[in-house]
Amino acid sequence: LSAAGLWLTGARRPSAGAAAFMAAALLVGAGVNPIRIGVFNWNTTAAGKTVAAINAKDPGHWVVLDGVNPGLVMEADVSAFTGIQAFPNRITWRQFDPNGQYKNVWNRYAHIMWTSDQTASRIANPQRDVITIRFDPCASYEQQHLGYAISDRPVTSQCLAPIETVHAGQTVYYYYRLVKQ
Repeated sequence: LSAAGLWLTGARRPSAGAAAFMAAALLVGAGVNPIRIGVFNWNTTAAGKTVAAINAKDPGHWVVLDGVNPGLVMEADVSAFTGIQAFPNRITWRQFDPNGQYKNVWNRYAHIMWTSDQTASRIANPQRDVITIRFDPCASYEQQHLGYAISDRPVTSQCLAPIETVHAGQTVYYYYRLVKQ
């Protein structure tokens, strides 16, 4: 079909050529939506099913911590403050950083990553297209806006209640609900 598209375009039939290219693209990519599902479908895993089940009972905003792949919550189609920030949402960042002291860190295209490492900076750029945020479940932003967290290591805090632990291959996922203070 691609060859036909090239030939039709070269034969001064651009509409037919475009239709052939579109048919080829649909044929090749019909089963994969890389934004929503991707090549690996988290929704069929125990980890993904757990996110969906927890959120179905009591919907909330999610974050993934440490080494957990953000695709886990993105594919479950739950509200999450994790993943890729194409453009900064100034309203969100003002709530998170009311004095704007980290504006040069968050005002960019970046992958949003959360860490449970309490020795890490509150907000940092370990590299140009990555923003790491130190997760503090008792902090004002987290208390007001987040409901759940998933980590690949145990996290302890008076503001976190363990919900479930899921073993998936060599990874253990720890699911938490934020406890409002």
